[in-house]
Amino acid sequence: MFSKKKNTTIKVIDPGEADNRRQAYRYIFSQQTAPEITFKQRSVPLMNISAGGLAFKATGFAVNDGDEAVLDLTVPGSGKHFNIHVRLHIFEIKAPDICHCCFENLDPDQEELIHRYVLEMQKQDLGKPI
Repeated sequence: MFSKKKNTTIKVIDPGEADNRRQAYRYIFSQQTAPEITFKQRSVPLMNISAGGLAFKATGFAVNDGDEAVLDLTVPGSGKHFNIHVRLHIFEIKAPDICHCCFENLDPDQEELIHRYVLEMQKQDLGKPI
């Protein structure tokens, strides 16, 4: 009449040991909608962005390369535009030629603008038919 309870085990994971250690949400661009930035006088397409940094695909750069850049970001179809001046440097390059950059010395207003942009892009994607 009564079923026997299954013996379940709960595994506790230390958040510091998790694979994804991001401190902020990120937005991953499609190849068709990826905005470009100028890094060290070269135009490069963004792969993703978060309030912690961004990634782009390009060759010819080295770890610790740094530059100032203007993020000229528009949410397609909404008229919402974000123009943010940032300082960034490459902290890692993974194959095939993906440069991972972190922002340096973002002030709270800049960080908030990037958070708002990521949120707007995610909201727009959720509204798209699957």
